[in-house]
Amino acid sequence: MKIYDELVWRGLIKDVSSPEIKDKLNNGGMTFYIGTDPTGDSLHIGHSVSYTHLTLPTICSV
Repeated sequence: MKIYDELVWRGLIKDVSSPEIKDKLNNGGMTFYIGTDPTGDSLHIGHSVSYTHLTLPTICSV
């Protein structure tokens, strides 16, 4: 299963603005903003979900 399909299956992607996004996600070379500072004082366990999703490209071999 490619990363795009994995994200859709998990309900993390509903609509896309461009069909090229699927190819970019599956083939790598895409950057994104996570929105939290891992060194910040306000970091809590809820942020772990965001950081867990950072590992998906590695798991899906992108």
